[in-house]
Amino acid sequence: MSNSHNPEYKAARSTTAPGRNGHGMIRRIQAENRPTGNGGLFVQGGRLGFESIDWAKLRRFRWIPIASAAAWVMVVWIQIILRPQGDFPLHFELGRRLARGVFIYEGGLDFVYPPFWAMVHAPLYLLGLHAAQIIVYPLAVIAIAALVRTLQRLSEQSMPLSPDASFWST
Repeated sequence: MSNSHNPEYKAARSTTAPGRNGHGMIRRIQAENRPTGNGGLFVQGGRLGFESIDWAKLRRFRWIPIASAAAWVMVVWIQIILRPQGDFPLHFELGRRLARGVFIYEGGLDFVYPPFWAMVHAPLYLLGLHAAQIIVYPLAVIAIAALVRTLQRLSEQSMPLSPDASFWST
C-alpha cells in the first residue's frame, strides 16, 4: 500500500504543524498498531506473509541446513587438502613477496589486491602455501559465523524476530 492511499499517513500528514512532514507521527502510529506476532517482518507499516508460519514446528528440520553447510565445508576442506584452491595461491604469493622485500606487483602479478592483503598473508609464508591454506580455511568459516552473528545482533532492534524465525532467516 503506497503512502498516498494509507489513511494513517493522510491523518498524520494533515495534523502536523506547517513545515513538518509528519513522518515521526506516522512511525509511532504504525508501531502502536503492529499486531504482536511470532516474529514477522514489517515493511512500511504492512507485513510480509511470515506471520502464518509456525516457526516452532520447523525447529525439528534445523538439522537439514546445518548438516548441508557442514557437509559443504568438509567437501571444500578436503579439496583444499588435496590441492590448493581458488585465489589463495595469489594471496600467498603477495604475502611471500612482501616478506622477502620484493615489489608485490612485479613480474606479471598485477592482480588488484591491495598491499594490506599482502600484509595479512605475509606471516603465512612461514608455513608454506598448502599448509597455510589448510590452516586458514577453518578460520574463514569462523569469521563468516562471527559476521552473521554480529549482523543478527545489529538488526535485533529494527527487525525483532523469534529465535526460530531468526534461524530460518539466516
